[in-house]
Amino acid sequence: MGIHKVDQKSVSYRILWYAIKVWYQFFFYRKIEVSHQERVPQKGAIVFAGNHQNALMDALALLFSAKRTIVFLARADIFKKNFVAEMLYFLRILPVFRPRDGHSEVKKNQETFDKTTEVLEKNMGLAIFPEGTHVDKHSLTTLKKGFARIVYQTEEGNDFNMDIKIVPVGILYSNYQDCQSVLSINYGEPISLSKYYQLYQEHPAMAYNKAAEDLAQAIKKYMVHIKDDKYYESIDFLQTNFQKSILGDKKYKNRIEAGQEAVSKIVKVQEDKPSSFEAIHHATSKFLSLSTMMTPKQRSLFIHWNSSEFAVQALLFILLLPVLFWAYAVLFFPVLISKISTIPIQDTQFKSTVKFVVTLIVFPLFFIVELLVFQTVFPYLSGFYFLGIYLVSLILAVLSAAWIRRFFNRCYLFIMKLTHPKKWNQWTVLVSSIKNMLLENCNK
Repeated sequence: MGIHKVDQKSVSYRILWYAIKVWYQFFFYRKIEVSHQERVPQKGAIVFAGNHQNALMDALALLFSAKRTIVFLARADIFKKNFVAEMLYFLRILPVFRPRDGHSEVKKNQETFDKTTEVLEKNMGLAIFPEGTHVDKHSLTTLKKGFARIVYQTEEGNDFNMDIKIVPVGILYSNYQDCQSVLSINYGEPISLSKYYQLYQEHPAMAYNKAAEDLAQAIKKYMVHIKDDKYYESIDFLQTNFQKSILGDKKYKNRIEAGQEAVSKIVKVQEDKPSSFEAIHHATSKFLSLSTMMTPKQRSLFIHWNSSEFAVQALLFILLLPVLFWAYAVLFFPVLISKISTIPIQDTQFKSTVKFVVTLIVFPLFFIVELLVFQTVFPYLSGFYFLGIYLVSLILAVLSAAWIRRFFNRCYLFIMKLTHPKKWNQWTVLVSSIKNMLLENCNK
């Protein structure tokens, strides 16, 4: 296929697109929140630029929600093997070489930039994550300027008449690696770089800087952005786990807007009531340091711990156990393989990408294997019987996966409550103190 066919129509690409979307939208995520799709222009050249949180999953977030044909840019080191490169070109992904790849390699970017110019001239969408790498923090890092060069060069080649629109996008995950987590996508108002065209003709480097500054400010408006490095851990922990205490009963359109408002209120306390903020920060830091035996998810569940609720869930789990056992027995091997596949991965943000690709391949493969076994053992029964069994098992597993994971984490907490009562009391006192301070300072 090669780089020159990356923007051409393909029936096989559309078939794959729909197949992946079904798995992505109905099985991999528990909920996908898409806000302000109406802001995406349906005509004209457009560049999507979002914060980069979660490797390939960020690209899929745009691909399945933007309602535009999109070509993506990705780091060039993943294109090293020819068969991988051909697959990526088929998926409409173009390579971008970075300075770390070597000066001679960076020169190859011209071919990519020439192709992106063709893409934009055809009024297709181009997607880029201008941070250049994914990060595990709810804050925007310094933007690379390659997107500005692409836009300005394309405009220059068309006498500055295209008025390419850049759509900033905010992306947020409730969990980076677990299946059945919640994904939030927030589209921003399109921006134009036309006011810098004259500057670009006179001083290109200055125009690139101006474009990066404008885009950074735009993306921050639509994502959860915490700019304070010193207090980042405390602010992020508070906005993630104490939104009820910070925001009260007010409802928000999506998790991004709720997170933004929570961060805003915490920062306001920091600015207007520094002594109160320091007290909140001290209690938060102490809780985090004393609860290292808990995972982030377990900490979150502890903060909202309810003994009666746990007892009801334990009873419900016992009652549902025969059905769940049957469902997971059918799916045992693909689930196991998907979990094992992520063990060697050190980059947390890359785990969900590996898990998504593995499950997309392994689940259908094992369905075929199990179907053959079923028909061998029960030759007198139609394969449609097993299809029904498999689909019901898959639906039950999807619906119960997040709930079972939370239940097992609650079981761990219950054991901690029984075996470490002093620590449990310490944690309870600290959480209660944090909630009270937030209620007192954030809701007045």
